[in-house]
Amino acid sequence: ACRAARGTCRAAGVESVKVTFTVPRNVEYGQEVRLVGSQCGWLIENSQPMEWSDGDVWTADLQVPAGTELQYKYVVSKGTQALHWMSGANFAVQVPEDLHGELHVSDHWGDSESREVTAVNGTITDVEVEAPAAGGAEAALQELALGEGDAADVAEPAAPAAEHSNGTATIGLASEGADYMKKTVKELKELLKARGLVVSGRKAELVARLQESDSA
Repeated sequence: ACRAARGTCRAAGVESVKVTFTVPRNVEYGQEVRLVGSQCGWLIENSQPMEWSDGDVWTADLQVPAGTELQYKYVVSKGTQALHWMSGANFAVQVPEDLHGELHVSDHWGDSESREVTAVNGTITDVEVEAPAAGGAEAALQELALGEGDAADVAEPAAPAAEHSNGTATIGLASEGADYMKKTVKELKELLKARGLVVSGRKAELVARLQESDSA
């Protein structure tokens, strides 16, 4: 299983490295922050709940296979119900093959420019932070049938449209349909209103209406 126990997210039979993630985030009472990533199939029910500490800093320890890249996002949730996904591109961290210590990843919600990755008790002193790449998280929210007034501020994960050249992640161009799926219900309605189209309906209907308008 992906979550064998609290604080783990393992790939069986592969040497792993302990990676500690921290991110500041203020949430409402009864809510929590979870770490959802490619290693757990972008499924929130398999995601890692984070521990709260003073200053509204959330922390989670994962066991990540050495030599792999982990793509991930933070999600505000209530149990396994996603309330608000971190907007923008997926975060990514490359776990070195020759690291015999631990990695500490200090993130800021939605801001990949100010994140820090450091090695602790290991042989590597400089750890290269990978550029955030688009990943397969989009399907995590496409399953939700959002109504006209439901969760208008929920931000979709990035569309899976990445290309790799010489080990560097390059974000490719997603289709217009995928771009629409990344927008919130409120944003979709604003686009429809600007085109003089009907703004009522579920999210899937709003997207289809925009796509029909594009092809007309």
